[in-house]
Amino acid sequence: MATPYTDVYEYFLSKISDYSFLNMSDIDIEEDLGIYLKSSVIHFDSALSNLYDRDEELKQFNEDLSEKEKDIIASIMVVNYLKPRVVTSETYKIAMSDSDYKIYSQANHVKEMLNLYKEMRREVEVLMTKFSYSKKDLSDLA
Repeated sequence: MATPYTDVYEYFLSKISDYSFLNMSDIDIEEDLGIYLKSSVIHFDSALSNLYDRDEELKQFNEDLSEKEKDIIASIMVVNYLKPRVVTSETYKIAMSDSDYKIYSQANHVKEMLNLYKEMRREVEVLMTKFSYSKKDLSDLA
């Protein structure tokens, strides 16, 4: 009758490749993932489950989330994970003069991070829209 946060974390971790998590303690990893999770839940307004009905002590949602809901939350987590990396890259680009920033690989990295971030945002929007329409279709059957 409940969904542990770790179920959503598994979806999230399968969507990224960040080996820095290997150097972190389990407590630090769970803390970071918890921050991404909480900031993602507020953006998923069309969920069928009440995402605010949670038990922080047991680290779980008190309802059974569908696989689709877990995947959408994890996708939003990826967007939240990418955002500071894009902002940092853009900050470096702005802070450096053109002559300092001529190194192609760095400029290309910034561009690719920004493109990835935009693509993930679009993907999340499509997922939530599709989910919202499927939810509407289900309510029509009732």
